[in-house]
Amino acid sequence: MGAWTDSVEARARIIHGQATAARALASRNHSDPDEVEQPYLDLLRRLYREEFQFAQLVDSSDLVARFAGPAVSRGNPPVSVVTSMFTNLRKQIQGIAKSIVGLTTDERVRWPAGLDPRLAGVAHGSLVVGIRIQSDGVDAESGQQPLPEVSEPVLRAVRDAVRSVASVARYVRGDGIDDSIEEEFPDPAVRDTVMVAASRLAPTGRQGIDSLAFYGPNDPSEEARPLTASSRRTLSGAIARPVRVSGRGSFVGVVREIGNRLSLARRVTRPQARATDQ
Repeated sequence: MGAWTDSVEARARIIHGQATAARALASRNHSDPDEVEQPYLDLLRRLYREEFQFAQLVDSSDLVARFAGPAVSRGNPPVSVVTSMFTNLRKQIQGIAKSIVGLTTDERVRWPAGLDPRLAGVAHGSLVVGIRIQSDGVDAESGQQPLPEVSEPVLRAVRDAVRSVASVARYVRGDGIDDSIEEEFPDPAVRDTVMVAASRLAPTGRQGIDSLAFYGPNDPSEEARPLTASSRRTLSGAIARPVRVSGRGSFVGVVREIGNRLSLARRVTRPQARATDQ
């Protein structure tokens, strides 16, 4: 089991204990034990019906998306809405994976057509989708394919980036993005990647989806902050107006693009450039 499932089981044990104590107290007071126990049984049914399946999904997924709003408040949401949500989610997860692979390897990676988000179900006023990035082989349960020609360290980087989408909403404020986001995402490229994905996934409010909350295999006691149409505007504004800084330093790695200013610097300090841009 994982942290989310363990949390639900722990709450169930507490309720079981309370039910047992209530029956004993009812017997001593000559009351009907079954009648006294009934509210606790109702709590247990609701716990397992509404939370246990969701907890199992989060523990077995790299990222879980929960869409909420009038379009999915019923048990039979329009197919067009579900298709739109799936298409956008799949596209952004692919974008994260391709960006991270591009940052960590020079190889061209073919994205397998069979790697899709898997539907957990429509229940309790929301559409819930679980996503899992496979490391190797085909997952028998979901039928998901791995990313071919990608090493395990790169896959771990992709998985970590996908999971990190769940934490972006915590840094969205009414007037911008909290600067502490840089502590969780010290790599600007990774930070931009997940922020762009979150901004494009945040609901516009025009399709009957009011909020989108992400969950990852982290501490279940952390409350998930949903993304809304306001979050979308805030993230889009922050991406359009990045913080620009300048400084000096040496670089070791692969140079993918050189602007005019850097090109001039390379011509002026050519001997040092040959020593540092390998």
